[in-house]
Amino acid sequence: MVLLGFVFERLCGSWLHKENFVFDAHLLEASQSMKRGRLANPPQQYFIFGFKDRRLEQRYLDSVARNNRSRIFGGFSLLIMVVLLPLIFSVVDSVAYSREDANPPTASDWTLSLFPLCLSLLTFTSGFALSFYVYKVVESKAWVMHIVETVFLFFAAFATYDFSQSYTVFSVGFGLHGWLVMASFIYLSPLLTTFIMVVPPAQTLEVTGVTGALILIFVPTWANLWSLSFNNTLILSTLAPEEGKLVQCSGNLAEYCVFSSKLYFCFCLCVIVFIGVCLVFVSYDFHSESRQAFVNRQVLSLLAEARELEYAKQKKTQEKLIESIFPKAIARDLVKRQEEIRSVTDAGFRGEFGPIHSLSASDLTLAVARFHQDVTILFTDIVGFTAMAGEAQPFEVMQFLHVLFTTYDRLIEKTNVWKIETIGDAFMIASGLSMGSDIVSSQQSYSGSWGNAKTSSTLISCETLDARSSAWNAILFGKRALEEGSQLMMPNGRWCQIRVGAHTGDVCSGVVGTAMPRYCLFGDTVNVASRMESTGEVDRIQISEDTFKLVCDDHREGITWRRRESQVKGKGSMISYLTE
Repeated sequence: MVLLGFVFERLCGSWLHKENFVFDAHLLEASQSMKRGRLANPPQQYFIFGFKDRRLEQRYLDSVARNNRSRIFGGFSLLIMVVLLPLIFSVVDSVAYSREDANPPTASDWTLSLFPLCLSLLTFTSGFALSFYVYKVVESKAWVMHIVETVFLFFAAFATYDFSQSYTVFSVGFGLHGWLVMASFIYLSPLLTTFIMVVPPAQTLEVTGVTGALILIFVPTWANLWSLSFNNTLILSTLAPEEGKLVQCSGNLAEYCVFSSKLYFCFCLCVIVFIGVCLVFVSYDFHSESRQAFVNRQVLSLLAEARELEYAKQKKTQEKLIESIFPKAIARDLVKRQEEIRSVTDAGFRGEFGPIHSLSASDLTLAVARFHQDVTILFTDIVGFTAMAGEAQPFEVMQFLHVLFTTYDRLIEKTNVWKIETIGDAFMIASGLSMGSDIVSSQQSYSGSWGNAKTSSTLISCETLDARSSAWNAILFGKRALEEGSQLMMPNGRWCQIRVGAHTGDVCSGVVGTAMPRYCLFGDTVNVASRMESTGEVDRIQISEDTFKLVCDDHREGITWRRRESQVKGKGSMISYLTE
């Protein structure tokens, strides 16, 4: 602003800047105190100059200008009308006067008499245009408040000049005190719009004080209007006895009439001063509440950002956990469905900072039901595990399995297979699951009922991957698993021995259960692969004939196969192949 704002801020800003308020340092305290409606230790403020942190004050003024755009433009519109009306009546009055006067004023006299009002009109119109420009182009909207104050100060200057030249105009209709009526209605009434335009208290005090001093003190003193208004002879002359008056100011009543004229003159003057004081007080009260609301909004905004960061961290942790339980494509589908559900059922999350939703059973099953063809399933099993578990302490067994399965987990990353689950000492992997592909060959919906239970799900037929490569990836994993397992000593002092079995066929993947849900593979392929492991030999890989057909022509890693016939539970005699 100009005197108490822009220039004053530039000249005395460093002196006024007494605090560096950092909202982040008050967040923990704010999260508790805001529940009671106010910040316990808010930024310090001057009585009328705003925050002692001047950068914060500029942010506040910018916020006020942004939030009160309609009031700013509405105030300028009223100011234009307030100046336009006297201008129109002045023109009408001049025309009427020129018709009656033998020596009417010239065009130059008219122009000179109307020039101050025209300048005032131009000033308010320019303020409107400049404010519009600031709102459209300038980043800091606080400049609007500078413009408002500047416009009022220019108006005060033009009004002072105009009043000094035409203070006798209202004497025709209002007598000896007509100059006070003219000052009130023509030059001081525009100050009422400072409340509409939310001018800060320091600038309201400046505008009303400067304008009031010029109009009510400077011009009347310069033109000797005070002595005229309190001149007893002039008062009596204007109150000459006339028929029809309620009070005849003659004789004994002459002294009363003089006193009454002065009394009501002082009363009108006091009312004008009182209105100016009220404007400053109302501005102070309004901006005190607005500054408190501004601080609360800043704190709430930072709290929201902190909660959003915390939510993002929790979300990332949750996604990482889901990806460690399910294949990445399945985990991605689960997270995506969770986000869709949260956006519908928890639209108020950002405002109320609610908890992260857990996944329901329907979320899981609808997201992960897939059909896969030519998938190679492989099982590993520890020979003598049951006897070892009876001889060793439980924590020793658990520690041993953790070391072994962690080693298998590292192998999975190198052989491009999927870890499905661990069952006791058994380790199950799958190769050829098209989880990373977004291509879906077909999609069907199924529904069924079992007793009182009913369910419905969608079965997605996924893209078939290269069966030969998938089978070899599984066998290479089994070979590495045998090598790594043979290097470990079991808790009972014996060297670890592993059996491996594999089979290739069709499977369906899905998530089962709601409490501790598990990603599982279903189908006869899983059963046959398990039988290949259980009927196999120590430190050997046994594969079914279906798997052998896919790898028989490939002799990488020096792997050779020996044909055999095994009795498989539920299958009878089956042809299988063992590594040499």
